[in-house]
Amino acid sequence: LERICMEAGLGRLKNITDGCVCTKRSAFFTKLPELRRITVVHGYEVDTSPVDKSTGIMFASSSSTSHMEQVSRGKFQEVHGEMITRIVTPTGARCQVNGKSVFHQAKARSGITG
Repeated sequence: LERICMEAGLGRLKNITDGCVCTKRSAFFTKLPELRRITVVHGYEVDTSPVDKSTGIMFASSSSTSHMEQVSRGKFQEVHGEMITRIVTPTGARCQVNGKSVFHQAKARSGITG
């Protein structure tokens, strides 16, 4: 029965005098969250096309690359520029990760970890 409960995703088997009951237990909060770290790797894409989409230019970049790309009429071109990431709260206040809230592309290439 223990194996059946576990395979069904019901958790460990609990023996009681009238029979057996499967119970599932899951914790919402992680243990020691201050020791956990996450890494964010992100990018963006901006389409500047007018409504008819025939003459616009699209710009794109990622924190994991060293350049930006421009796409115009189906042609890709590497352009000079840098993506700067600013981390802010929903109210717009600076939110620091490891003491910084602004990350230049070269420093964020392998992700922003905190």
